[in-house]
Amino acid sequence: MSAYNCSGSKKSGSNATTVKTENKENKSVTPSQDDKKTFRFTVSFISKGAGTDYQIKEKYDAFITDFETKNKVKMTINKASWGREGESDYCFEMSQLNNEIVKKFMAESKALLSASDRINIGENTNCRGIIK
Repeated sequence: MSAYNCSGSKKSGSNATTVKTENKENKSVTPSQDDKKTFRFTVSFISKGAGTDYQIKEKYDAFITDFETKNKVKMTINKASWGREGESDYCFEMSQLNNEIVKKFMAESKALLSASDRINIGENTNCRGIIK
């Protein structure tokens, strides 16, 4: 006997279960939460149905290069594409940088990116598509 959901697609007859594991603090978490890496700073280029703001993304790429040159640092950026309309995340580890440079980079990034409503900024968050 088969069951169908509202969209007409066939629903599986088996019940899925979530396996929980213990992390180092002995808290019960799902594998996806336990395996996600946390990044100091994330920038998500999102779409609201009309694609991402490619102009601000180009400006931000130029800003990163300029910031590295001016401050004599190398940013470690993990880029993860995750959407159909060019959505992507820039995920910065920043563990190799001193606190002053991190604060400066984040402040300048926020100032530049505040010009677009198709940007989400996070601190100490996970990055879509990047595990461990």
